[in-house]
Amino acid sequence: MKEFNDPFHGKKGFFHLSTEALKDRLLFRTDEDFKYGVNSLALLVANSNVSLLCYCLMSNHVHLLLSGTWEECRQFMTRYLWRLSLLVARRDGIREILRADDYYPVAVTSIEQFRREVAYILRNPYKAGIASPISYKWSPVRLYFNPDLSLTRGIPVRSLSDREYRDIFRTRMKLQQDYEFHDGVILERCFVDYTTVMERFVDSRDFFNHLKDFKTESLMEKEQGLSDGLVFSDSELAARALILCRSEFSARRPELLERKDLLTLARTLHRRFGAGIAQLARVLSLPEEFLQQVL
Repeated sequence: MKEFNDPFHGKKGFFHLSTEALKDRLLFRTDEDFKYGVNSLALLVANSNVSLLCYCLMSNHVHLLLSGTWEECRQFMTRYLWRLSLLVARRDGIREILRADDYYPVAVTSIEQFRREVAYILRNPYKAGIASPISYKWSPVRLYFNPDLSLTRGIPVRSLSDREYRDIFRTRMKLQQDYEFHDGVILERCFVDYTTVMERFVDSRDFFNHLKDFKTESLMEKEQGLSDGLVFSDSELAARALILCRSEFSARRPELLERKDLLTLARTLHRRFGAGIAQLARVLSLPEEFLQQVL
């Protein structure tokens, strides 16, 4: 984490916390991984004094907009990164993929900055070439200025037995009993403070105009000194890699390939889909230095 001075001096404020885009590993590979990421946010909100206003889970990084004291928000992010590290350790056998301070904090000190931060977070899928800001599955964009929100219904958490609860949410930490879930994931309206976000936009038109602003990314990255350089969808490339593994190498997944076949797969993805070295390193779990030598 870069050096950070709390402008709110220990009082409640708004903070945008984001991880750097991983270069040689994916945080989330499947829908089940993303569900775990969303449910982990719900769990931490239910067990902290922090409010979650907005988020976006990308395959190799995350963005959170939190409200609370700096210490509360810092602890929230530390605990969230710990849960994501557990996910990757169980799945890939790699520990400490994210350290406790592997994130960038930005204090949000004005309403206009607040609006830009929300738009920047929600525009991440568009920037990555995955989806429009209003259709991405792993952000709460559907909550804001949605007149049909009250029609969304799920299964109450309180209806689950202890064993069902542990099987679905993979934890003994307790959720609010009035939380509801659908298809194994907690409904966002249960744990995202979307009303605070809406109150800081003039109206729905103002909100959507900010989402459409193509200058958002360059402006925010210039202010924060960040740029993940992501152009293509990691999830889509990983899906293509699986298809090629099965059709050309008779293997179920890239991890089962011998080194020479894995290199051939990397070259094929590079040639057919224009995947860069950093993205190939993430999707195929190969060292960037190795790929630089052979591509």
